[in-house]
Amino acid sequence: MSDTLSVSIEEKVEFMSGLSYESSKEEAYHSLNGKERTEVRKHWKATPISKWNSTTFRDYMNACTLAKFKIPYECGNVRQENAMISAFIKKHGREVTKEFIYSCMKTYKGNKQYPIPSFHFMLTYMKDGNLPAILYKRQQEEERRKELEAQKNVDFVDYSNVF
Repeated sequence: MSDTLSVSIEEKVEFMSGLSYESSKEEAYHSLNGKERTEVRKHWKATPISKWNSTTFRDYMNACTLAKFKIPYECGNVRQENAMISAFIKKHGREVTKEFIYSCMKTYKGNKQYPIPSFHFMLTYMKDGNLPAILYKRQQEEERRKELEAQKNVDFVDYSNVF
């Protein structure tokens, strides 16, 4: 019975990974039961970003390190790293956390002693160089969104009678 359940979950993960829009992932995610949701949350491509947790972020970091450095992601203490990721999510949100990890992975140049960055390394040594730009960009996007929203609320003035 467990084999058929795991195959079913794997098929659902594969299906959900192929979905391109967050809203589609969200709908598919809500159709799952509790055990399936727990399993799907281990796969970053299949889970909508609004449902990501520290395990999902570690899977995302694994995918990033495999893509850039060709080695799997490893950390020293999973429990400690999960706590750091969770605290970062609570402070900055999931979208900023994902952008922060991507930015750190993109700018990190590995060496023989430290071929890949851990989340602890990112927080300790790369936060000051990467996070302010992400937060500034988010602030600019939010201001722009508010400006567009304010423009929608402005009444249309008909100047055709003036000329």
